[in-house]
Amino acid sequence: MDDKPLANEREALEGIEKFWNDSDIIPSTSVEATVNPKNVFAQPALNSVQATLPSQAMTLSTQRAGYVFEDMMLLHKPISSYDEDHPEIPDRILRIYQTLNEEGLLKRMVHISARRAQREEVCAVHSEDHWQGVQNFRTYTSTNFDEAQRQFAHESLYACNATPDAAEYSCGGAVEAALAVARGEVRTSFAIIRPPGHHAEPEKAMGFCFFNNAAVAARAIQAQTNIRRILIVDWDVHHGNGTQRAFYDDPSVLFISIHRHEGGTFYPTGPEGSMESCGVGEGLGRNINIPWPTGDMGDADYLYAFTRIILPVAYEFSPELVIISAGFDAARGDPLGGCDVTPTGYAHMTQLLSPLAGGKMVVLLEGGYELETIAKCSAAVVKVLLGDPAPMLDTMVASPEASETVYQVALLQGRFWKSLHPAALDPAQEVLKDHRRVDMQERWKMHTIGLATPSLEEYYHGQILLSRGIYDFQTIVVDASSRVVELCNKNRWGLIDINVVAKPQRGNSKAEAATMKQLLAYIWDNYVELSDARSVILLTQGAAIKGVQALISARMVRKKINAIIQVAPLHEAIPKFKLGTEDDIKAWFKACSLLIAPDSHPAMKERRVIDKRYQTVRLLPEVRVTKLLSLAISTIEGFVRDHLPQQMELD
Repeated sequence: MDDKPLANEREALEGIEKFWNDSDIIPSTSVEATVNPKNVFAQPALNSVQATLPSQAMTLSTQRAGYVFEDMMLLHKPISSYDEDHPEIPDRILRIYQTLNEEGLLKRMVHISARRAQREEVCAVHSEDHWQGVQNFRTYTSTNFDEAQRQFAHESLYACNATPDAAEYSCGGAVEAALAVARGEVRTSFAIIRPPGHHAEPEKAMGFCFFNNAAVAARAIQAQTNIRRILIVDWDVHHGNGTQRAFYDDPSVLFISIHRHEGGTFYPTGPEGSMESCGVGEGLGRNINIPWPTGDMGDADYLYAFTRIILPVAYEFSPELVIISAGFDAARGDPLGGCDVTPTGYAHMTQLLSPLAGGKMVVLLEGGYELETIAKCSAAVVKVLLGDPAPMLDTMVASPEASETVYQVALLQGRFWKSLHPAALDPAQEVLKDHRRVDMQERWKMHTIGLATPSLEEYYHGQILLSRGIYDFQTIVVDASSRVVELCNKNRWGLIDINVVAKPQRGNSKAEAATMKQLLAYIWDNYVELSDARSVILLTQGAAIKGVQALISARMVRKKINAIIQVAPLHEAIPKFKLGTEDDIKAWFKACSLLIAPDSHPAMKERRVIDKRYQTVRLLPEVRVTKLLSLAISTIEGFVRDHLPQQMELD
């Protein structure tokens, strides 16, 4: 079998790579757009994508794809009345197999025989205890299963005596599908396997998963072939926590998971699926999470994340083989996922990844629980693996939630990937800061101040602006936007404007927090405390609230501060204030606090907790900080007036 790339494959690769430097197109499967790629993270309304996929980039090879299917995987099924409605059932892979056969796709593919995963292969990822724990199901009695039910429910599992067989064939099928591609026996492969694998961690089974199929397959490739650099893209709606754990410190495997997260409240719950989880040690930067803050994310959102994050990083990493953990539970109609990706969307995502690694791609089934939907999505992906062009998509616009998420991921990951850094970080940030400073000086007659502390001056040079005659104002507002500047001028309130993200330290959050605390204490001691102001209003955006918390703890501020207004962006956690144990401090904070946040903020799921902390909570249908401020300006003015001393209101 000749596996020499076609001539147009090189052209396709060059064409895709040209996207990054072309001033007229988005780096995407789609080649037409109305956005300027030099401002990669423009406002969402401009993130328009029309997918008219170039056929040369997608028809990478005429060689046949391979597929894996094995009847033994059907034996894993619910046996308890507790699990009779469980969504992970044998019919999942049966329906996919039948649909691929009915559409004539299987006859265009090479059948790859599945086998049992060997103990040594599995234990390259999992512990010996974990392997043995799965084997023990072979001898469980009905009483044993009943006794284990509580633990099963806690870990989102069910099991039967045949579970070890099914899990071994599922994992072994993934290994064979990967090895067939790695050895050049087929160009691409699609493994119709279950139980799924991406939640299985080195020490335990969870989330319908027993052995981590993708992780074991990757390790088998590295052990049995010359391939070392492997890209794993997990588009299952749930975070691939097990795969992340398997490679978290390994620079040879780049793991990218795009999933519904909702601040850690969506399964698997916890912080592991957050964008801050970037890897450790030599694996730092080799773990990328794109965590959606809400459901209903669709084709435009996923393709936007692919073109802005996944593709640039993937080309920079230059993998020798690509593995897709292909869960189809982000598909429209899935009972668990609550998202809106179509079969055509999955086809385009597959097509975007196709030029990587010389076309060597392995697709492993993960989740997806609506039978007709997963069958259609699988067929759409397989057609791309066979070289068929994906259907055309209509013009689409990424949602504000997607745009903001992708932007925040780029800010975090930009310190590890050159392909993200230039467009996503410094140039736009510096230009915006300079423009903002000049505008505040010329339009509002504010002036910058120097900072006597050398470390603060280096960090915040030119980013602290004050109203002229700041010491003479009766009311001072600390930190603002242009709309708030207008408000302050109208009411003759003094203003101290602080850009606390003046020069980000690329993820050194502890250093940033310490510097912010030092700066706010400096401003308080040298300007606020020395002024004639009887009332101080603190208005914070995003992470700056942490500095306010530190200021409250470090200085006697309660006599002067009348209101604390917090604007919380979608991806900024709303911190639990640690103001000591004194009830009067907590009562004081609540009495003077206003929270403004997007109505889709994950923290609002615990609204009762939030209401206990803040006197007033205003939720708005917007995710961007500047827009939130603009929409809430009348609320802010009213809140400030209500909290000023009565005599000042009369004056």
